[in-house]
Order: sequence, then C-alpha cells, then structure tokens
Amino acid sequence: MSARRAGVTASIFLAASAVGSAVPVDGDQVGDLRLSQRDGTVLSRPFKGREGEEKSHEDEGSSVGAIGVVPFYRGLLSSPRCEDKLRALEVLARFNDDAAFQGLQDGISVTAGDFSDVPGEQTAGESADTVRSAAAAALAQSPYPYARPFLRSFEDDPLPAIRLTVLKMIGSRRTHTSADFTYLRRKTIDSDPVVASEATRLLRAWTHVS
Repeated sequence: MSARRAGVTASIFLAASAVGSAVPVDGDQVGDLRLSQRDGTVLSRPFKGREGEEKSHEDEGSSVGAIGVVPFYRGLLSSPRCEDKLRALEVLARFNDDAAFQGLQDGISVTAGDFSDVPGEQTAGESADTVRSAAAAALAQSPYPYARPFLRSFEDDPLPAIRLTVLKMIGSRRTHTSADFTYLRRKTIDSDPVVASEATRLLRAWTHVS
C-alpha cells in the first residue's frame, strides 16, 4: 500500500471513529476557506503548491465567490480526481442545506467510472471506495436533519468502512430502539472483524446501561 493510499485510508477511519453531533457553520471559516462576513461568499482559499508552500488560490476563490460555496463544491464532486471529491465532501458536510445534502448523496453513490486511474496512486475502484467511505462519514457528521436517516439505509453496504460508520452513528445516540438492538445483534457476526468487534462492544455497553 502506498503512503498516499495509507494516509487517505487512515483519515477515513479517523472520521468514522469521530462520529458525533455535527456543528453547523456559524463562523467566518469553512475549512481553510476565507468567507465574507457579509454574505458568506468566498474571498480566497489558501492551498499548497507543488513544493508544499502555501499560496492564495485567487482563481478558485473568485469562482466560488461568484456562485456560492455549496454550488461550487457540488460542482467539484464531478471532478475525476479523488482529492477534489474528498475536499468537496469535507466542506458540504458542514452545511444544513438541501443542496449540500444532495452533494453528500452523490458522494456516497460514486462508482469506479467516476474516476481516472493515476499511475502510482489508487486505482479507480479504490478511489470510489475511498470517496464513498468519506461520504458516509460526512453524512454522519452533517447537521442536515435527513442525513443520518439516509445513512442508516447503508447499514448493510458492501464496504466495511461504511458499515462501521453506520454502526458508530447508531452507537452515538443516547436512546436506542428495539430495532437498534436487533441490528446490533446481527452485526456481531458481521463478515468484517472490526465491524463485528465494535457491534459486540456496543451491545455489551447498551446491555450494561439497560
């Protein structure tokens, strides 16, 4: 596994492990975007150059400012680059907004055909798995009221990282239904050992509290 792929994979599992209450956007920043205090449009966005130096990405800042943050990053999801899609999901996860939620839905629905293979990096299929896993984590963190119910529909997704994110999302709730307990018991025998172990841990904790 390349260092680049390992880093991306690690970030996904860190995101899945951090599932909890999302914080709506109410400050003057969205990630590393500098926003206008007046209308929330983007003034500029710093970025790392090829040598790692930070520069001011005025062209992108102008584009975002012209159409708005959410429309711009929804458009960025159409890029064939994995990094662009991950960046878009990171930003869209912070908005309680219909269009942002649609973007997260689009993110979890990507396929290998939405990417271009890059020699020495992830394959298109691996990129699709990476972005879908990140989209699941973004849905779990989103302040949009229908984001988590939508994510629940992926509880049996083929990707273990997505199943783990759904499991942690349910486990983070303060109250649990009988359906939650049934789901948890079923996941204790999940084909993925990490998912099964987490389900067993949560079930023991819930039973103890009950």
